[in-house]
Amino acid sequence: MRPNQLNRRKLKYLIRAIFATLILVSGATVVQGYITYSSESEELDSKQSRTQLQRGSHLTVVTTSERRTDGERDNALIAYTKTGDVAYYNDSHRVYNDVDPVEGTHSTVLYVASNRLERNECSATTACWQNIVEEVNLTTGETTRHYTFITALGRGQWHDVDRVGNSRFLIADIALDRAFVVNTTSGITEWEWHAQNEFPLSGGGLFPGDWTHVNDVERLKDGRVMVSLRNQDQVVFIHPQHGLQENWTLGSEDDYDILYEQHNPDYIPAARGGPAVLVADSENNRVVEYCRTNSGTWKQSWSWEDEHLMWPRDVDRLPNGHTLITDSNGGRIVEVNKSGEIVWQVKLKGAYDAERLGTGDESTGGHSVQASLPADSTDGKSEATISQTPSSSVTGKGLVWFRKLLPRMLINPLLYVLPSWVGFVEFTALLLGGLTGISWATAELWWSPWSVRFKVTHRRKT
Repeated sequence: MRPNQLNRRKLKYLIRAIFATLILVSGATVVQGYITYSSESEELDSKQSRTQLQRGSHLTVVTTSERRTDGERDNALIAYTKTGDVAYYNDSHRVYNDVDPVEGTHSTVLYVASNRLERNECSATTACWQNIVEEVNLTTGETTRHYTFITALGRGQWHDVDRVGNSRFLIADIALDRAFVVNTTSGITEWEWHAQNEFPLSGGGLFPGDWTHVNDVERLKDGRVMVSLRNQDQVVFIHPQHGLQENWTLGSEDDYDILYEQHNPDYIPAARGGPAVLVADSENNRVVEYCRTNSGTWKQSWSWEDEHLMWPRDVDRLPNGHTLITDSNGGRIVEVNKSGEIVWQVKLKGAYDAERLGTGDESTGGHSVQASLPADSTDGKSEATISQTPSSSVTGKGLVWFRKLLPRMLINPLLYVLPSWVGFVEFTALLLGGLTGISWATAELWWSPWSVRFKVTHRRKT
């Protein structure tokens, strides 16, 4: 055998060894991810309602809203103790979205849930969503239903409900692209605002489908209503009599440097360092805070992300200055301190909303980072921005780099519809293994002594 032929053969063996190693590593990563998820799911199931609640306990209440495949457990309302044990678990409904503590109680929460009904169950031409507003005492399990409303399946489930008075609830109506207040005693809608009155149908998603994906509402102390229009990449402020306050709008459609299909903004008033908005900037895979300057504009004052954060959908500022983050596709709920270090976490894929009981509703007891920054002499607001990205390993930095290369509007929806055990690491391994397999097959075809020939004939015209 000639030296050149020998060298080429060795090179082929080396390339095959590299291909085989990559496929083995990818396969091992995928299998490990599946085993870990299955083990954690079994552990979660075994912990259900095993811990007795005590007054003043450090409880974090979490909802999950994820597309589940056959054979997997349902979405749930879960309460975790400080040690990560499950103190309460309820999966009676198909989907759970917003959850809020009930003022004046220590272990009662209000939530919105949805069930899918077949068309015969809702007397309709298509399947429907049954949206339910309930509250439950986590200690006794006593449940009170306040309101039920049916929407078309194609328009989506309600994502947010806030109590604004006795028998009065403010609702983010994703089905009709509106925010409204309903009196559940009288059944009368007392106030409503339609996005269609202020925004063109040419923007956002496709109308009459998921046009605005309005996913959050909040009644401010001054009577205004803050609304999150996810598909317009905007957080808007509505005056109850005068409508949209355009000069207060945070974000602009398709201006992804500011917001990119956000979830669950919280308003922080001037008394606590604001006006500021803390928001889960979902498709940008970060959580951010924007402060309002004296000149009437919004400026980013804080952000946090790490290599695992994928599609966050809730962020709350706690009274101690820590921040509670729901990392939906990253499969966890984390609490970070003022330095950006993780001080508490539990693993859970598909989490939507999280509340730390005893700290008020959402960010009610929290302060803006602006409260601790020096004032600027010209504007009254600091020009500093705190951007926290905890140090990571070489592998972690590589994942961050690779994540930024992928289309953001592709990876998060894929992780949402793929089986729950497929996180970003497993997805990357599957992608790497698939590309390696294709490359190997192409190389073998190229090296093969066999070839495929196509006979081309010319038909003469008659």
